[in-house]
Amino acid sequence: MAYWIIFPHLHATGAALVLLALILTGDAAADVFNSHGLSYALRSELSEDTILVADNGIRVPFGRSVFIDPINDLVIQVQPGDRCSVTVLDNDPLSQRPGQLSPKKFPCEFGPNDVKYSHFGSRSPPRDSVRLQL
Repeated sequence: MAYWIIFPHLHATGAALVLLALILTGDAAADVFNSHGLSYALRSELSEDTILVADNGIRVPFGRSVFIDPINDLVIQVQPGDRCSVTVLDNDPLSQRPGQLSPKKFPCEFGPNDVKYSHFGSRSPPRDSVRLQL
C-alpha cells in the first residue's frame, strides 16, 4: 500500500517552490515476546497520520540551496527502536529537473543541516516535486 502526501500549494516570488511527496510502503513489524520468551511478529499498517506529522514544502531562491528543517518542513515521527530511512526516488535521471535533494538516502530522524535542496538556477519550471520513499 502506498500513501502520497503532497505539500499544499504555496506562492513564491523570486524562488522556486519544492514539493515533496512521501511514499509509505509495506507494513510495520515489531517483535513481541510472550511470557515463555518466544517472539512473534506484531504487524500494523503504516499510516501517514502516525508517521508523517508535517510536510509544509519549502521555498528555495533560484540558484541557491536550502536545508530541510526537520521541525517545520518535513516532520517524520518514528517509534524508539524503529529503523527508518527516506530514499529520494529519481524516475528518470536524464530528465531536466530544476534542482535536487541530497543526500539520496537519509534517516527519518535527520538533523537541521543534514538534508538540502539545491536549485540549479533556471526559472523554468518554477516548481519541483520530489518523490520520497519511507
